[in-house]
Amino acid sequence: MNVIELSGVSKHFGKIKALDKVSLTIKEGEILGLLGPNGAGKTTLISIMMGLLSRNDGKMTILGKNADTSWKDIKKNMNIVSGFSGVHPSMRVDEFLRYYALLYDIPKREQRMKEVMALTNISDKKTQQVRDLSAGYTQRVLFAKALLNKPKLLFLDEPTVGLDVEIGLKIKALVKRLGQEGTTIIFTSHNLHEVEEICTAITLIMNGRIKKSGTVAEFKKRSHKFMTLEITCLDVQKAAQKVKKYAKDVRIDGGTMYVDTDEKNQQAILDAVIKSGSKLHSFAIVEPTLEEAFLELVRKR
Repeated sequence: MNVIELSGVSKHFGKIKALDKVSLTIKEGEILGLLGPNGAGKTTLISIMMGLLSRNDGKMTILGKNADTSWKDIKKNMNIVSGFSGVHPSMRVDEFLRYYALLYDIPKREQRMKEVMALTNISDKKTQQVRDLSAGYTQRVLFAKALLNKPKLLFLDEPTVGLDVEIGLKIKALVKRLGQEGTTIIFTSHNLHEVEEICTAITLIMNGRIKKSGTVAEFKKRSHKFMTLEITCLDVQKAAQKVKKYAKDVRIDGGTMYVDTDEKNQQAILDAVIKSGSKLHSFAIVEPTLEEAFLELVRKR
C-alpha cells in the first residue's frame, strides 16, 4: 500500500517556487529520509503533507484518501515529533499526555497513556514536572505524545537534536521498531550518519524539485561514477606506478593507496600490485558514506 502519493505538487510564495511539480510515492512501513540543503523545500513539503499549508497545484493522496476532501480522517492517523518542540514546564508528564489524549479523543486514554509511557521508558517519570526532566527524557515524552493515537504516518523532524549518545541510540531503536511494525515515517535530520543508519529509503530535494530517490545503497551508488579501492602494500609508491594506467585517480596516505577506478578494472589493478613485486597486505572496496554521496550530489547541482 502507498501511504503517500504526490503528483505534480507545487507551492509558490509570490514569485518564489518553493515546490515545483513534486511527485513522490511513500510505501507503508517505509522510513524515508528527506534530504536537501537549506532552502531546498523540505519544510514546505512536510507542511503540505501535514495539511499545514495549501498547495497551488497538483494532487495528493494520503493513507488512501483524497487530501482535498478527507483531512479530518487523515489527521486522526498522523502525528509529529520535532527536536524543536516545547512542553509546558509546569505540567507533569501524565498531565501533558492526558491533555493530548483528550485532544486526540483517545478511547481508554489512561490505558493508552500507560502503554506509550512503557514504550518510551518514561513510566517512572509520570508524576514529575517537565521542568525537572533532562533533554533526553523530554524528547521521549514528545514521542509518547505522538504515539498516543497509534499513527500510521509519523513525521520526525530532527528528533535527536541535542541529545546525548545513549538517549539518541534508544530513540533510533524506537524509530526502527515503529517502522518494522508498519508505521510509515518521514525522517529529516542534518546528521546523515543517523539517516543512513535508520532510513530504508532516501529522497533528495533541491530547489523545490525531487532530484533522486531510492534505497540508501542505490543513492550512494548512483552518486559515485567510480569505485574506490583501498590497498596497503610494502612499497606503495612502486605499486602506484603500476596501477595508474587503470585508475581515474590515485592517492597515497602513508602505506595505503586509494584508487578510483571503473569496476571492470578491479582485477587488473590487483594483478598489477602483485606483479609490481610489492608485498600486498590488504585489498578492499571502500563504500562511500551517505554524507559523501550527499555532498557530491549537492556540489554537482
